[in-house]
Amino acid sequence: MGLSLQDQLLKAGIADKKQAKKAKHEKRAKRKENKGKKTIPEINQAQQDHLAQAKRSQDLNRQLNQEKERLIKIL
Repeated sequence: MGLSLQDQLLKAGIADKKQAKKAKHEKRAKRKENKGKKTIPEINQAQQDHLAQAKRSQDLNRQLNQEKERLIKIL
């Protein structure tokens, strides 16, 4: 399997172990700080997407039911 970007940078001599350790620590701290937090716009957007999908599903189901009723009347 290929090397991670961090390993590639270390191998190429572009970064040193101290920089890699600092970046890893900052990334972990940021991830820990934001764990479980969602901003209000993200939550609202998720709710809006869910409602839009539910409306599309209802419209499709209504159309399918109308088509079934029309076919039953023909038969």
